[in-house]
Amino acid sequence: MKSPTDVVSGLILLGLCAVGAYSVSLLPAAGSTENVGPGGVPRAVLVILAVLSCILIVKGLRQMPDKRYWPEPRVFKKVLCFLGLIYLYLITLTGLGDLFAAMENPPFASGGAFCISTCLFLLIALPLLGRRKPVEVLLVAVLTTAVLLAAFGWFFQIMLP
Repeated sequence: MKSPTDVVSGLILLGLCAVGAYSVSLLPAAGSTENVGPGGVPRAVLVILAVLSCILIVKGLRQMPDKRYWPEPRVFKKVLCFLGLIYLYLITLTGLGDLFAAMENPPFASGGAFCISTCLFLLIALPLLGRRKPVEVLLVAVLTTAVLLAAFGWFFQIMLP
């Protein structure tokens, strides 16, 4: 094994693909009028991820590694902060969704928790990833949230929290 980091990363991703495949197998089958069921897109993403994981494993077995296996401390801290931010996003999304669902007259008909939490996530994540222009960060956060809300809420007609 020439690059243990790539091989281990590929194996971890394959394990996550297996867990995802099991989860997708529990979804209901496509209806009689549907060509693709609710598991179609996740299944396609899992297949792509599994193929890329196998490529990473093969690359790790063939290619000589760099001397350094761990990222610089600054980069490692940034990755940990980003993972924490994703966790906070999920907590905010579900918490606000539950809060709005419990209200008699919620301030948003649907998608309110999604809009608030996604926009806040992007407003914090973009500067963390290196974007420095406030106008650019604000525009990307608002437009991305609007496009996702339109795509999933209006086009796919998925009820968002």
